[in-house]
Amino acid sequence: MQQEKKLKYNEPWILQRADPYVYLHTDGWYYFTASVPAYDCIALRRAKSLAELPEAEEVTTSLGALLAGLKL
Repeated sequence: MQQEKKLKYNEPWILQRADPYVYLHTDGWYYFTASVPAYDCIALRRAKSLAELPEAEEVTTSLGALLAGLKL
């Protein structure tokens, strides 16, 4: 039997990420977004459960690239 991971809500959950946001999409996946410590890119992860998000694969995008595409 596989032991299920448990979250500890009074401890850091995903380290070295600021401005975190988690969204449960209608597709059944949890999406996590946050900025990285240098505040020059945004990180995105997805997982089937909240407990899986800390180990989920992370992709990042440069804020410079995003801002260059905006017509301000």
